Amino acid sequence: MPISRKRFLTTSLAAMAASFASPPVILGGGDRKKGIPGLQLYSVRPDMNKDAPGTLQQLADMGWRKVEHAGYWKRKFYGHSAAEFKKMLAGMGLSMVSGHVFIGPDHWDEGRAEFTDEWKYTVEDAVNAGQLYLVTPSIADSWRKDYDTLLRHLEVFNRCGEYCRKSGLIFGYHNHSMEFETFFNGMALYDIILQHTDPALVTQQMDIGNMYGAGGSPLDFIRKYPGRFRLLHVRDEVKVAAGAGERGAGYESTVLGKGVMPVGEIVNAAFRKGGTTEFIVEQESFQGEPAIGAVRENLGFMKQLGFLLVIILAWASVGCQAKAQVNNPRILMDDYFGVNVSGCTANPPDVKKVAGWIRDYSQWRWLEPEKDQYHFTNASGYMNYDAWYRRLDSQGIKSLFVVQQTPKWARGKDSSFAPSSGQDGLHPDQYTDAASFFYQLTARYGRRKTEAVRLRTPDKLSGLRLMNAIEVYNEPDGHWGDHMSLQQYAALLNAAYDGNSDSMKGPYGVKAADPDMLVAVGGLAGNQESLEKIVAYAGRAPFDIINAHYYTFRKVRENLRVSVAPEWSSLVPDMKEMVAWSRQHASGKPVWLTEIGWDTKPHNTESVTEQEAANYLIRSYLLALGAGVQKCFWFMYSDIDDSRPPGIFTSSGLFENGSTPYTGPTRLKPKLTYWYGASMRQWLSGYYFAADSSYPKGDSTIYDFRFSDANDKKRIAVLWYCPRYQFEFRPLDTSPANAAYSFLLPDSSWKITKVIRPVADTLEGQPESFGKKAGGISLRLDATPVVIEMDRDR
Repeated sequence: MPISRKRFLTTSLAAMAASFASPPVILGGGDRKKGIPGLQLYSVRPDMNKDAPGTLQQLADMGWRKVEHAGYWKRKFYGHSAAEFKKMLAGMGLSMVSGHVFIGPDHWDEGRAEFTDEWKYTVEDAVNAGQLYLVTPSIADSWRKDYDTLLRHLEVFNRCGEYCRKSGLIFGYHNHSMEFETFFNGMALYDIILQHTDPALVTQQMDIGNMYGAGGSPLDFIRKYPGRFRLLHVRDEVKVAAGAGERGAGYESTVLGKGVMPVGEIVNAAFRKGGTTEFIVEQESFQGEPAIGAVRENLGFMKQLGFLLVIILAWASVGCQAKAQVNNPRILMDDYFGVNVSGCTANPPDVKKVAGWIRDYSQWRWLEPEKDQYHFTNASGYMNYDAWYRRLDSQGIKSLFVVQQTPKWARGKDSSFAPSSGQDGLHPDQYTDAASFFYQLTARYGRRKTEAVRLRTPDKLSGLRLMNAIEVYNEPDGHWGDHMSLQQYAALLNAAYDGNSDSMKGPYGVKAADPDMLVAVGGLAGNQESLEKIVAYAGRAPFDIINAHYYTFRKVRENLRVSVAPEWSSLVPDMKEMVAWSRQHASGKPVWLTEIGWDTKPHNTESVTEQEAANYLIRSYLLALGAGVQKCFWFMYSDIDDSRPPGIFTSSGLFENGSTPYTGPTRLKPKLTYWYGASMRQWLSGYYFAADSSYPKGDSTIYDFRFSDANDKKRIAVLWYCPRYQFEFRPLDTSPANAAYSFLLPDSSWKITKVIRPVADTLEGQPESFGKKAGGISLRLDATPVVIEMDRDR
């Protein structure tokens, strides 16, 4: 759960989001499953060699968002280091998903049977440049001089796949025409490559133009080797004179749609059956046209095939405001507050007072302890999920259902998660058991009725309309629980979301049961870095909700962490970064912060006082809101039972655990965090978030969040003071405990009706003293937020 944050924003869009208000615009619709096409930079090679930055900017301006390089030489990408080139691309809203580097005798030491430093540096630079794929565009002549030599070096390809995978890369092979013109033992070279490379280690980048020109059929190869082609070079070809053309085969490439190839049919087959997630356009010949004009036409053709065309429009300045806004969708505060619960344990009427949403930690092994034996009404012998969710629904509480903990019968041989039949878990098709479970869960609790023949429960119930969102495992990037690599998790997510774009045979995945059910990526401890890797491995964003976890730990010294105030952490920049990334790369999918909290029992160095935790609850909720987060969930509903040893996250509840004697209006004894959270939810009920107006007049110690009702007849301001800090965990020695502040009304039509702060044992709050002044009031702010209610005086 600790956060490892990149301390700087990786794209100019993220920086822009911190400074401007309007979001980017996605033009032209498209099929979100197909995603965004890429461009092989060899298509504009003269321009890149002459002016790489200028050419890349032209590509970005016309709407390209992904590129693949073919210009790596002496540890430079078009003359720039990996870090420089990645930064340059990010500054233009581009990312480099793949790259071509030929692997040959200089990279493999035959005598020592290991890779040379030159290849190791190549892999290192690919990682640092942000690539997911590293593709060799051919195989060396000396490595295919005879059949045995070929097989020996195809094993080197497998070894390379293993080496790359350790660095988070996927190794691939790109075909030219000779793979269909060269034969060993009556078999085409390309068939031999496909049959003697491990699909889990070596993916294929099918160049459909090279294949077609040499007499091969892309459609036949997709049918013969389904799921093998993660990358596709999308090309079209025209007939030229015999012996002419790019490979001497009588064909050369042209603008998509102007040649003789069935490009659309091939692309759709690759999408449905080929396992393709990256569609990269390449054009080598231009029939006298400028290359830049041709690639613009190619992008328009890809849009016609159903790919997203993304254009980032200019961002509108918010003027000279000291602290810029992140422009949220209009958020009703009743729907913003959430809390984490565990398996049918919380009391819904008590939940309702503090949260409109729950995040319910549940386990697959409880609900399907044996294959196709579903226990929805008697999980673990006592939990009735039908009844529990009906109680939540009766209180108007919405739910995010977290699936974790794979049952033993469905686990891989050497893992605790969910690849079926003990496989390596690198392809969605290996997660049929998990995908089936997600289908059955959604069919029962989603909003759509399902044919009884598809249901595996004895009662055949479906369409109960009791769940709102489903989360595919928890913290897949952590080293605890259902641990898996992010590459494995991406494959699981593809299967659980929609049966890998409906390519798996059978009723698999959430969307197959209910297309309207929201799917959250598993709550991420590593946040942005993990999110980018999952999307890259998946080849798309197979989720509807971006799901982040954040805890404000700071390392004081080796082996010693402390928890700090949310303002002294990277909470706000981290969340802004994810929101900006979503706008650029994921069609603006909402970011939810589904875990944040502070321990209050003094059993570890991460704990804080109850007063501090209560203050931090309100402040972290609002800071995240201002950063663009659309829902925020406290961790946890109640403290962990005393039977468990004390430890981290065992005392961060809104309530004491059940062992604490209590008779009162709630089932469990409330902690101060409950009173503060419930008060804020009650006071902001019916209000919409309006603005983060913090840092008035440049004062970075004053925080000010504004809310209004639907008709802007009532407004609320929530204010507090937090001193500046140094070394990220210690306030300045001279920092006062509070600060004088002058609050001004918007204009003379408004009047202040109430000034209160939250306190224990009541949801009414405690009146706050203030002095009247022209146009407003003067008061002293401290660490506990103060609420100012205003009405229009008409």
